[in-house]
Amino acid sequence: MRQRFMDSIPWATLLLGVGVGAALAIAPSTAHADRRQSCYAGLVLVFDGTWHPGGVVGCRTVNVSDSNNVVGAEVNLLIAPGTIRPRVQAVAGSTSVQALVGGGYDFASGKALVGVGVTGDHWLGGADYEIAGRWTAYAGVSTLNRYHANARPDPIAPTPVPSNNVTVPPSTNNTAPAPTPAPTPGATPAPTPGPGPTPSPAPTPTPSLSPSPSPSPSPSPSPSP
Repeated sequence: MRQRFMDSIPWATLLLGVGVGAALAIAPSTAHADRRQSCYAGLVLVFDGTWHPGGVVGCRTVNVSDSNNVVGAEVNLLIAPGTIRPRVQAVAGSTSVQALVGGGYDFASGKALVGVGVTGDHWLGGADYEIAGRWTAYAGVSTLNRYHANARPDPIAPTPVPSNNVTVPPSTNNTAPAPTPAPTPGATPAPTPGPGPTPSPAPTPTPSLSPSPSPSPSPSPSPSP
């Protein structure tokens, strides 16, 4: 019974990973979300007690939201000496780094497995666990690069509301002269008053000098006989 229960764990995890990945892949896009599909290939080193060279190929579908969160699913195949593993994994993370979780099957050992992983800008890594208790780790490089951020639309500037206020021009306080009425035919035009004479300044009175009295001559003495 215990062995049967242990054997069912990888299969349940595999089904869970397939279900979650499929749900994320076909989920409707949110507002301004961008759905992107890509395939990649990579070279890895596999460690299962000894080091082996290997390769991995995969295809994924993800949605990049307004906040640049990445969710989706992928199918990949890991091939190495003594290992042939197709896997289905859910993808979640940011535009720079995404985590993987899911399950698969190893045709070389005939065992189901669960696996986790991580991918980034031209690199990847992860680990698988078979029901027989064997761990396998791998790491390497790939052609999968980081996702470009989802471009947000420019905010729309509000349209100004037209004002109903009429601006009154400032008053200049200048009184324009009234136009001269046109003369009536046959009537003698009234003479236009000319400028009045300019008053001349009054002459300043000059003070008169009174003549001073001249001295009277004194009588000369008469000669004596």
